[in-house]
Amino acid sequence: MVHVPPAEPEAADVADPGPQGWCVCGQKVTIADPREVTLSNGRPGWQGHCSECGAPLFAIRRKAAADS
Repeated sequence: MVHVPPAEPEAADVADPGPQGWCVCGQKVTIADPREVTLSNGRPGWQGHCSECGAPLFAIRRKAAADS
């Protein structure tokens, strides 16, 4: 018997959860009420709070992937 893994959902089927970050509660969570901020060195980031416990959250945005 051959095991066939379940098909992964297509990109169009997966809703964008929004910006995510690691919280002090130990979970990767979606940042609630995210605001785009810019650090003093010019890097972009997100600021908001944890949707699970309410703790303040900050995440540095990643650079866009280079097109190949």
